[in-house]
Amino acid sequence: MGSDPAPSLTELKRFIASGQLHYVLLSSAGQAGGPGGDPGGPGQGSVKTQARDAWIRSHGTVVRVSGVSSNTGMTLYRFSTGG
Repeated sequence: MGSDPAPSLTELKRFIASGQLHYVLLSSAGQAGGPGGDPGGPGQGSVKTQARDAWIRSHGTVVRVSGVSSNTGMTLYRFSTGG
C-alpha cells in the first residue's frame, strides 16, 4: 500500500542484475509514495515510484497463474538476470 520500504529503480535494477530478485508484485491501481518518495494523492505515487513502476511494466514478463483471477488489482512480473 505504499508504506512498505521499496527499492529505488537503481536498487531494483541492481538486485535483478545480481540475481537476487526475480519477481515483483505490482499493484495495478497505483499507490501513494512510500518512505523517501514524494507522497501523492490516492491512486498516485511519487515521480520516482511512477518511473520505477513503468520500468517494471516495460521490462518484466507478466506471470499468469492458472486458477487465479486476473482482476485482483495486482500483477506479478518475472525478471531474468540482467533484467
